[in-house]
Amino acid sequence: MMGSVGLVARMTPPASKSETHRAFILAAMAARPCVVEQPLLSADCLATLTALEALGARVQRSDQGDVAFFPFEPDGSRVAIDCGNSATTLRLIAGQVARWPKRVSLGGDRSLCSRPHKPLWELLETLGARVEVFDAGRRFELEGPIGRQERDMEGLEVPADISSQYASSLVLSLAMVPGPHRLRLREPISSAPYLQMTLSVARDFGLHVVVSSDDQWVQIEIEGGQRPLATGERNTPARYGVERDWSSAAFPLVAAALLGQPLQVLGLRRDSAQGDRAIVDQLRSFGGAVRWGSDGSLCFDPAPLRSPGTISLLDTPDLFPPLCVLAACSSGVTRFQGGAALRHKESDRIAVMASALAQVGIVCQPLEDGLIVEGGTPHTASVRCHGDHRVQMALSVLSLATPGGIAVDEPGCVDVSFPGFHAMLDAMMNTMATERKAS
Repeated sequence: MMGSVGLVARMTPPASKSETHRAFILAAMAARPCVVEQPLLSADCLATLTALEALGARVQRSDQGDVAFFPFEPDGSRVAIDCGNSATTLRLIAGQVARWPKRVSLGGDRSLCSRPHKPLWELLETLGARVEVFDAGRRFELEGPIGRQERDMEGLEVPADISSQYASSLVLSLAMVPGPHRLRLREPISSAPYLQMTLSVARDFGLHVVVSSDDQWVQIEIEGGQRPLATGERNTPARYGVERDWSSAAFPLVAAALLGQPLQVLGLRRDSAQGDRAIVDQLRSFGGAVRWGSDGSLCFDPAPLRSPGTISLLDTPDLFPPLCVLAACSSGVTRFQGGAALRHKESDRIAVMASALAQVGIVCQPLEDGLIVEGGTPHTASVRCHGDHRVQMALSVLSLATPGGIAVDEPGCVDVSFPGFHAMLDAMMNTMATERKAS
């Protein structure tokens, strides 16, 4: 995907992982055919696609990478679904299968099953589902249907301090359950932009959801009994285009900052609902020059890096790994805070990043909800990413700025969200080498 134009590296990020999950689910449940254009076919998103197919969804994949869905009705047969390493798959699919009176077994790898899913199970049980846990938390059996709870007219209180995915799962599910329904989330909401994305995609598929808020609560009113794409010609396929991923774009942008390499990133939406578009402001806070080109590309120009001081991770926890390595190579001390949910990702990202940075000579201090990083010069070492795709990518980026490099294990785990990531880094380095030879 990279090329050399005027000796400036250019790249196009993959499609949004988070949006692909949501689009697949709504397209599969739609009242008429829907083609999801150019989705991300990474390991996590394929787990969601495979789960939908196991439930009976009718799916066709094109040679161009599009995925077409056709209306279906689930049968009553018992189904077992392997969600792999994808918590998004497990949680969003759980909300869907809870709508039906069929027994579904959900499981995944050790990392996935060690993550906090209990709040969602309790919410689904409150709504009428039955949830059982087997194999020391390695497998969950779920049976619906869920329905409206008449006794709680104030609405169902949804925990939002660990993850916004519990609320996302219920929004996508309850919209198709006879209602109305009301959800209440206490502020502040962890990873709130991902819930905003859920609401945005739901509206794109024609679902009616109303959000209001005050200083303490966010309230979500869901009409209920709806079906995605209920309007329009029944036999005329709808088309939904998945936008490019800001979370993935953060890694080459940070690589460019560490290498002092100009970079153009193509295909990103400036008005995106993705919270990780905040990487633009974060790069600027570290001293980087970031601007939008006349062709719509995001242009980065290198500059000396300095710490901005304190960075909140509440809305953008997925930016923590790349920002960590940016802080490690910037002058000054950076304090990351508001990221308690990072303890419950594919790894304990706070502990894993702290350990890796310490191994390469960067002074850091773990906090319960973040990390204090003192900028310095990393040295060569062998480090572990603990199977976490974002940690692997971040440490691979740090390796580029480390004399002698850093050996990071499990390079294949990046396929969860960014297939071709290492080829992209190689192309970026080749562009830089060509520039040096030309000068």
